[in-house]
Formats: sequence, C-alpha cells, structure tokens
Amino acid sequence: MKKYRIYTVIVVFVISMCLSVRQNSFLVYANEQSEVVGELIGKDGKIYFIYPDGTLAMDWVQIGNDWFFFSPYDGSMAIDTVINGFVFGKDGKFTGIDTGTPVNSDQQLKEVVNHILSVIIQPYMTEEEKIHICYMHIINNTVYKRTYDTPTGDWTGEYAMQLFMTGEGNCYKYASAFAYLMAGLGYEAKVITGEVSARRGGTTPHGWTEVKIGDEWYIFDTELQDANGKDYYKKTYDNYPSLPLIKMVEWEVHF
Repeated sequence: MKKYRIYTVIVVFVISMCLSVRQNSFLVYANEQSEVVGELIGKDGKIYFIYPDGTLAMDWVQIGNDWFFFSPYDGSMAIDTVINGFVFGKDGKFTGIDTGTPVNSDQQLKEVVNHILSVIIQPYMTEEEKIHICYMHIINNTVYKRTYDTPTGDWTGEYAMQLFMTGEGNCYKYASAFAYLMAGLGYEAKVITGEVSARRGGTTPHGWTEVKIGDEWYIFDTELQDANGKDYYKKTYDNYPSLPLIKMVEWEVHF
C-alpha cells in the first residue's frame, strides 16, 4: 500500500499533493480534501507559502514528496543555498545535508519534534491518546528502507532526524523517531537494539522502543507493526507478538 508522507515540520497535512497554476501563484490542494491547504506565491523575486488564514509559513513545509524551508525572518523560500547544513536546490527543494557544515543537530531535532507534536497533539487528548497518535504517526508516514549498517556511537538523534527529514528508514530509525516523540511528550524513552524472531527461523538484528509509563517500561515496535500489521503497541517481553525478542543494548534518548 502506498503511503503519503505528511510530516508536520511540515506544518501542513498534504495527501497526494497536486499543484494548479493561478496567475503567478500555485494553489496547493489535498486530493482527499476539498479545501485549499496552502498557496505558493511569487513576489519581488521571492517565493512564499501562505496558509488559508493568510499567515506565512516560516519553517519547513512538505509538498508532495519534496521539502521546502521558509525563512523565520521574512517567510521567503530558501533557494540555491545551504542553511545550517541543509542544502536547497535552485528550485527550493531540500536535497540533503552538507556534512562539512557545522549543524546544531540537537537543537534542530528538538525543533522538528516540537513542530510535529504541536500539530498532531490536541489539548483534549488523554495521555494514552497522545502516545497512540505519535505511534501511528510514525507508522502512517514512514516507508521502510532496508539498510544493513549496524548503528554505532551516538546515533539515535541522527537516525531520528533522517527519518523525519526523508520519511523512510529501517527499524533503528523507526525506533529512534518514536523514542524522540515520546521524549518530547515528557516520557523516559530508550531505543533498544537486539534480535527478534526471523521469518525463516532463528533470529535477526532488530531495533525497537521502550517507554516508561507510570512505573513500568513498555515495548513499542513501530517498524514491525508497519511491516506485518500485527499489534506491537505497548507490549511487554511476555506478550510481544514475535518472540523471541532478545534485548542486547539500550540507548537512552533525551534533548
């Protein structure tokens, strides 16, 4: 099933985006909604994104599968430049990270997490509802991408950021991203690396998340639920659906 990445750093929920020309601007529609969710406007050689209420985007916006950044100072789109290590092409699309440019990665990650939470969390939600919507947000907005690298060093923040920025990743990135959303909600969270039952027998390397709720630690496995549809939400090492689950190393996450 095809997924639509609707990240909120993002700030707009865009489902199968399309663009239609209107004079010197582009209306951004959501195909499964009737309302206009934003408008790209060119003025004085710069491009801006305007929400239906007339306010300017002054942060990240995702249109279709592409990311754009609008200045927090004047709202103009970043074009053909590098900002804090983030590279933008001549069409304004985010193209990657310049590893030679110093990046305040902790602050960037915190800002991304806070933006996601500000959109998906509502004041009336219970704590359980907040956790569940974060869990489903990762599942619904991430495409699995297999990589065979074994994470080493201080990797959880980098992996979470990569998933938030690209909407794709392996089990370690799924686990990291969810862990940071939980940390953003104020919970103690860990990324766990170890092994899980393999389809063809034996075990295979895997990563998942543990979150402390009350006095108990629970397992949340966004990647495996995404992969096979079973319920891996708020489990223990006794009722996890794909035993054996072998815990080897834990990585605490925090801002």
